[in-house]
Amino acid sequence: MKRFIFLLFAVFSIIALQAQDNWVLMIDKGWKFISGDHPEVFSPEYDDAYMKSIEVNKIWEEQGYDPLDGFCWYRLHVVIFSELKTNASLKDSLLIYLGKINNYDQTFLNGHLIGVNGFKSADNQRDDLSFITAPINYWDRPRAYKLALNDSLIRWDRENIIAVRVYDEGGQGGMYTGDQLIRPTRLSDYVSLECNLSPFRFNENTLSKQIRIRNVSSEYFVKGRLEIKAIHKLTGHEMFRQSIKIKLNPGEVFDYPIELPQLDHSQLVTYRFFVKGDRFVKVYHDETPYILTPPVKD
Repeated sequence: MKRFIFLLFAVFSIIALQAQDNWVLMIDKGWKFISGDHPEVFSPEYDDAYMKSIEVNKIWEEQGYDPLDGFCWYRLHVVIFSELKTNASLKDSLLIYLGKINNYDQTFLNGHLIGVNGFKSADNQRDDLSFITAPINYWDRPRAYKLALNDSLIRWDRENIIAVRVYDEGGQGGMYTGDQLIRPTRLSDYVSLECNLSPFRFNENTLSKQIRIRNVSSEYFVKGRLEIKAIHKLTGHEMFRQSIKIKLNPGEVFDYPIELPQLDHSQLVTYRFFVKGDRFVKVYHDETPYILTPPVKD
């Protein structure tokens, strides 16, 4: 049986700006697995009685499938409760989050392709195998697929079938993060913070770079506060803190320059974006470079 829980986090792990209900359906248990490519697995009518149980919190090599490369399939039966829709703060869309997958995936809901490698995909791309030629670092890419709440693919209060076709081109493979879930989208889901657009630049006594905050929604306005904090990696002492209020129109991009003190050790930088009207905080991490050798004096 899937776990249906009401989320209530301590302020130490996630910060509440405004009280609101958030419902989550955990789907990190109950998955079935079969090695090899079996395209019929995506069909709701497929009999999966002979598929093996598998955990999705570790790679398949750690579960007896070693060595194993190439195609494999995961499959899950799940009832999607209508409370997710009625209690949603945004009457917008449903998020099916599969964590990270090593290396590539096609994800199906009730026999229809809904996403490929973390991107939305049309059902007619089912036979397109170009997805297995994506960048190899997609093993570290979260898979989050959105469907409109009124999408006919969602069978509310009935059994749904999620099927994931995974291709591993070598080494470790499969679904492995153990945080898979289904929930309504939140306002914070539409905020993207890009902190690796360019490396830090060395100036005379400082390090500088530019970060980008993007409102990926075409409908919602986003207000919030960006907090940047840097601590000394060895001592843990705070070296820098800055806070700025930001308002983003639908689709707007905001570029913001930061400048940190230059040290003889690296600094751990944390970017937090507090979205007004959303009790969840976007958190990103970064680390500065450093130069051990002092500059040569003239």
